Amino acid sequence: MLAQLIKQMIDDTRQGKPARRRLKNGLHMTVTTHKRERATAYALIISRNKVYPSEQEWKTVLKHWPYKIEQVEPSKIVDNDRRMALKAEIPAPAIQEQMWR
Repeated sequence: MLAQLIKQMIDDTRQGKPARRRLKNGLHMTVTTHKRERATAYALIISRNKVYPSEQEWKTVLKHWPYKIEQVEPSKIVDNDRRMALKAEIPAPAIQEQMWR
């Protein structure tokens, strides 16, 4: 179910707008897209009010990403002085293939 939700969010970003969803236990997930060296990359943000999401939550989201990705270490950010988030860039499949060459 999470994999389907993430896939839908990625599809939604192709229209140029961020995709946002609220998940269980107050967790919020945002996916945005941007161009990177003639290919697309995604920014993944998971957040919660007043406390950072756990490392396990981050790993769970990456595990359900619609294509295989390596472990990506997130940066910790604070948004609006109350929402605490983990954020990282997720390479698109084309970018990952270039990195493996």
